[in-house]
Amino acid sequence: MSDAARSLVERFSGASLPTGKVATIFKGDELSFDSRDCYNHLKSVRRRIYNTGDAQAVLHYCVKQQSLHPNFFFSIKCDDEDRMESFFWIDARSRQAYELFGDVITFDTTYRTNKYSMPFGPFFGVNNHLQSILFGCALLKDETEDTFVWLFKEWLRGMNWKHPGAIITDQDMSITNAVSKVFPKSKHRFCMWHITKKFPEKLSHVYQQHATFKSDFNNCIHTKKSTQDFEDKWQRILDNFGLHENEWLQSLYSIKSSWIPIFNRSIFFAGMNTTQRSESINSFFDGFVTSGTTLKEFVEKYNQAVDACYDSFKKQDFESRHKERRLTLNMPLEEHAAKVYTRAIFTKFSDVLSHSFPLSKEKLGNDGEWVTYRVFNRKEKDYSATVKMKLENRETRCSCQFFEFMGIPCEHIIVVFSVENVEQIPEHMILRRWSKEGNDIITTNKDICNFDEKRLLRGFEIRHRVSKLIKLADRSNEAAKFACDGLDSLTESLEKFPTPDDSIGLEDFDSHYLSSQTKESSMMRLNDPNISQTKGRKRESHNISQGHRIHSGIEEASKNTNICGNCKKRGHNKRTCREKNLH
Repeated sequence: MSDAARSLVERFSGASLPTGKVATIFKGDELSFDSRDCYNHLKSVRRRIYNTGDAQAVLHYCVKQQSLHPNFFFSIKCDDEDRMESFFWIDARSRQAYELFGDVITFDTTYRTNKYSMPFGPFFGVNNHLQSILFGCALLKDETEDTFVWLFKEWLRGMNWKHPGAIITDQDMSITNAVSKVFPKSKHRFCMWHITKKFPEKLSHVYQQHATFKSDFNNCIHTKKSTQDFEDKWQRILDNFGLHENEWLQSLYSIKSSWIPIFNRSIFFAGMNTTQRSESINSFFDGFVTSGTTLKEFVEKYNQAVDACYDSFKKQDFESRHKERRLTLNMPLEEHAAKVYTRAIFTKFSDVLSHSFPLSKEKLGNDGEWVTYRVFNRKEKDYSATVKMKLENRETRCSCQFFEFMGIPCEHIIVVFSVENVEQIPEHMILRRWSKEGNDIITTNKDICNFDEKRLLRGFEIRHRVSKLIKLADRSNEAAKFACDGLDSLTESLEKFPTPDDSIGLEDFDSHYLSSQTKESSMMRLNDPNISQTKGRKRESHNISQGHRIHSGIEEASKNTNICGNCKKRGHNKRTCREKNLH
């Protein structure tokens, strides 16, 4: 195979294209290789990675990325044997995007397809086109509190210590404790989808016996009226379905403010109630990531996912700036929204605008400073919203708090705008993050910058050694005092060293301090991670043998609720009735 053919094979593999097609492309020009040779070449490439070390290859990749893009950030946690435990990195564009859209983030660790079964933990947000945007990710040793604390602190360090306003995660005790320690000022919510998907399993007997339970419960947790309305409906559900003694429901009620939407309407969450935006990155990986994927391959695939995301962002930016909106109502308010909002946000605003037409209004008062209205739907007589508008600057507040939660005016406010002849959305109600100019400062990640790679490698090795020092110094007060005194003395000595331009070269640094490491790597030697011990019940082999499948929680529960038509006892049917078989 020629160098061009080998290069094309690697590019096809990187782009998840059929590797065997390379031989077809070269057919007629070069007949000395076939599709089998293409696959063999990929095996030799992977073998070189294995010989170098998977973790070592990742370190090489990150150092190279940081030399090309100085804002690329990564952090690797190692054990005492220099074995990689956890690995975290942030794309340079993601660090820029966080400055604009980092007010709300989601974090999820449900995806774990890689050679080491390491949980994949991406940080997500939403941009001005309502598209998922990545704020960095990690491959973790495990899902313990200590691991999450390390990750969140490193993520904050990569984001220049800027805390998010709100964060949505799975209902996991380890994550919850880590969030409270690292993000004490951020509003923390649990993913509503992860909680509600457990109901058919935890309450399978209620679902089977009562056809109305599902709709009644959805009506309860999605109430728009008030927290008191939720309390009343929750109590009725407990009464009607005999669930007062259900411990699982009691535990959910004790954390109601962490997952029921009505308790979080006053906080900006960009309209999000779940972490399901991470499903987009998971589905992206499903096409070409397997249980045998190496760490380096995983990181490269992730980079492709980021590239694909930003290509989509550019397309949406172009359409928002240069394509005309289709106005259905030709109202001044609609025309103004089309000028300031992106296409995706304008579509949402149009839906809200259409919902405002069936609503009626009633003026409650005017004290010279504020005017107050009651807005209601005549078909829903038991629900109304109170809207107050400041006459001087059109500052408007609504009791439904949709604007506080989503960042665009609600239908009740739009009704009052119409009554008070407000033809443009007030400036204070237009969030920059939803505007066409919302992501102006995000630049390309392809710019090549000069970067001192030798200094980077030296710094990485020094940080690695200091981390060991911290562990040893933390053993006792005496050890900590000894370390501090030694560091003070070391600092005084280092201040006498020459400036970085005249500092010791990387080769000399290697020969004096990294004698145990190979000259080929020109950096510290990392060992591959162990297989991660992930959470959850392990699937036993007899459960997934041929002819069998794993039963859902509803199916397992139904085994105990079935009534036999022969003996009238629970837990079996006529066919499996033991009494019938005895006769």
